[in-house]
Amino acid sequence: MHAPSADPAANDREAAADQIALRVPLVHFPARLPMQSTRVLGPGWAEWDDLSSNSVRGMPAGSDDFSQLRAQHVFAYAGPCCYSGGTAQAGNAVIYLYPRVETDREGEASPFDSGSLEDPARLQPWAALTLAERWEFLRLHTSEMKDWRARFRRWLLGCYEDPWRYLESTPDPWDAGLPDRLDPPELLAHNGPAGRIVHGDSCGDRRAWTWEVRFHERVAWRRHLQLVHVGNAANERANDLADDIERETGVRPEVRSLPHDALPDFYSLLEHSGEILRECITP
Repeated sequence: MHAPSADPAANDREAAADQIALRVPLVHFPARLPMQSTRVLGPGWAEWDDLSSNSVRGMPAGSDDFSQLRAQHVFAYAGPCCYSGGTAQAGNAVIYLYPRVETDREGEASPFDSGSLEDPARLQPWAALTLAERWEFLRLHTSEMKDWRARFRRWLLGCYEDPWRYLESTPDPWDAGLPDRLDPPELLAHNGPAGRIVHGDSCGDRRAWTWEVRFHERVAWRRHLQLVHVGNAANERANDLADDIERETGVRPEVRSLPHDALPDFYSLLEHSGEILRECITP
């Protein structure tokens, strides 16, 4: 906890950073389902016992550091659901996991998306560096699972005059939640709106200032599901899932669905993500 300040505005900032850092859920966008599908929750990831890394699922991996990182972890965001809108990362539902999912777990976190430093790299100006140099930059900004929320709180206070703005989300991910400053400052100068002026779309979007949390190997997500966000057509199936989980765990996750006419895709799920996160943090 922080010591109270004589400045009420400073206390408000500190309280906001405390609340977000302590309570923000971890957001996962399950892959390998066509965005056009209406069977959002099954058969598919809703029936999985765990979210599993590629290595657990027996998928081959390259030998470089980034390939090994990708193979050995399950990835989530501690912030809006800003996964790639491209076809490589297909999905049409979002799960929000309670912070307790981190308890006694191996893993790590960084204040930007690690995939933005992989080939072909988009995080500017580091995209011009060698793979080894990019890897060193990532390791420099990586925290262990047990430490990351304390660092996240300090980061919120350092980057935002109003920490709640971190949760802003819109269908256009390039400037949503744009920080007032970042460390290193090149992250803000060469990515997002400023970066697009110089680099076009070949720079980082809001993933350049969204915390990524990486779990080693497996996540038993059903025991830690706080909320599931789906398209309207999947609302009944999502409630069935919530009922099943309540019978198993005694706790019923919340179900949220998009408006009736909204296609459940990257853009619509991102647009509502910030609002959902704020409701999860301040029930």
